[in-house]
Amino acid sequence: AALSDEEYVFLAPPGQETELREGTDEQRRFVEIALATPEFALLEGPPGSGKTTAICELVAQVVRSGGRVLLVASTHVAVDNVLERLLAWQDDPINEKLFLPVRIGDEERVTSADIKNWTLQRLSRTWRAELLDFLDAPVKRSPEGNTARAMLRTSIQKPGGDDAGLVRMILESANVVCGTTIGILQHPA
Repeated sequence: AALSDEEYVFLAPPGQETELREGTDEQRRFVEIALATPEFALLEGPPGSGKTTAICELVAQVVRSGGRVLLVASTHVAVDNVLERLLAWQDDPINEKLFLPVRIGDEERVTSADIKNWTLQRLSRTWRAELLDFLDAPVKRSPEGNTARAMLRTSIQKPGGDDAGLVRMILESANVVCGTTIGILQHPA
């Protein structure tokens, strides 16, 4: 899967007339091979070898093409480094808003304060509050929707209730689901 220079996000030259830094050709080759691989690709290397940048590029390309990514690493730091880079790039006003991430794992183990807002627990609390606010004052209330609104309110207001439906909705909406290997394996969804 060959990409043109203009299609690269993280592995693009910093300026029109500047050359790519050393090692970028190998990173680009990995991204192109991974994009052409039908199932999964593994990337390993020593610290400082450009793994995070290559992974960020791969995630951006997959999401840009309408795909979804399960990003797994053995440490919280590794997962959070990639997610921080993706979100920092996306926060720049000139860049696309590609990523809707969900970080699986205990909020206390997440290594970055910026990432905590994207944890499944925090997103569940936020979405529940938003839905309840909407149900209290829906914009266009139609009688046909009263039963559905009542069912939704009942399901999300259960004290200590089951969040399975809301969690499933959040996970299915996300295009980047991240976590440690153990965290992903232990998650019920």
